[in-house]
Amino acid sequence: MADTFPNIDYSDLIADLGDDMESGYIDEQSKLYLVRQLSAINVECCGKQMRPVIDYFYDKPELNMTLTCVTVNEAKKVCFAALEKIDNEAMKANVELLTQDLKDYTAGNNKRNEKLCSLLFEKENNIPMMVYYEDSDAASEVECITAGELMSELKEAMG
Repeated sequence: MADTFPNIDYSDLIADLGDDMESGYIDEQSKLYLVRQLSAINVECCGKQMRPVIDYFYDKPELNMTLTCVTVNEAKKVCFAALEKIDNEAMKANVELLTQDLKDYTAGNNKRNEKLCSLLFEKENNIPMMVYYEDSDAASEVECITAGELMSELKEAMG
């Protein structure tokens, strides 16, 4: 049986998405990539089961539609290898953050190196864009949704 919650607090996601829409960076028809939680929960305020949104990404760069499951140690190796081949400074800065996050996650607890995590990759050059640790319960499939559809879903789950 799924856990039950009165609502889902998406206030930060709504604010971020709203700011980007108001600024004209994206509009309601803009395509977004969406990572959801694998497990559904009951959301009382809308009277249905939902798979919570963990993260969303814009349509550039194009992303792989499947997360890759690896150990945390393997994820570190992938990130270090990616840093060697990245020319784009923004992408490089992102991978540097991922690498630091992975190092921080295992600092003082080497057993975490053998835990599983999921990596989301950029499609063209197979550069890691995000890491999800196993406690995030991220689904392996990435979805596509419009910004308007996502905003409606987030507001509905808030109640």
